Amino acid sequence: MEKTANIPTYASDTILAFIDILGFKRILDNKSLPEIVDIVNGILHFNNSGDYIKILPTIKTKLISDSFVVYAQLKEPSHVTAFYVYLSTIIANIHRLGRVITRGYISNGNHYYNDDIWISPAFVDAYLGESKKAIHPRVIMGDSAITRLNKIYPDFIKSGFFKRDTDGYWFVNYLQCISNTYKPNGNNIILDLGSQNLESSLRSHKESIENGLDNELDHTSKYMWLANYHNSYVRDNTKLESKKKFLIDTEKY
Repeated sequence: MEKTANIPTYASDTILAFIDILGFKRILDNKSLPEIVDIVNGILHFNNSGDYIKILPTIKTKLISDSFVVYAQLKEPSHVTAFYVYLSTIIANIHRLGRVITRGYISNGNHYYNDDIWISPAFVDAYLGESKKAIHPRVIMGDSAITRLNKIYPDFIKSGFFKRDTDGYWFVNYLQCISNTYKPNGNNIILDLGSQNLESSLRSHKESIENGLDNELDHTSKYMWLANYHNSYVRDNTKLESKKKFLIDTEKY
């Protein structure tokens, strides 16, 4: 946040991702407080935003009840890469937990905050976009976010960190980071090609979705969307010897 003679001013061009934890009301109704705190602590455990500070000094996160907010000022391509690697990784890790799933919206705009208050058009836009446009358990890019991305790093939208859905929305392709192969290292994001975590990561992601399809009958359509996304990624983006065992049999549901 910029300050001029103590007069409040917006931090302009703030990229902000509002990520809602779906089904949190059900969790509040059906689980004890220790169980709820354990779920929230599991989410917070994946928040390694501090590891990105050297690459993206402005990155900040905030957990507000059933919502996780990530925001920063992106000025150059390295900032873009760091922001979306972080976002993809934390979504992937939350979905591997098998306890909650997420949905969100990314906006760009003015954002003012201090220790006590937020006045944020970017937050309002992302909040409304999540509830009215995201629909499926995906984190989609708003027009303002795409405009900002194209201004800083126009080729990144087709880098593999996003996918375009059938309704035209670009969403965060978090499975790109499912095995934690992209990691912050000082001033750079490194790609660990020697990682052996892909199979176990896809297996746990598959099990999380199947558990939802079996038990969250009020949200079958959401988990079916995730199942189709998972299967598409396995078929098109992996080089596993036996892909079949990692696929979800959607015909069962």
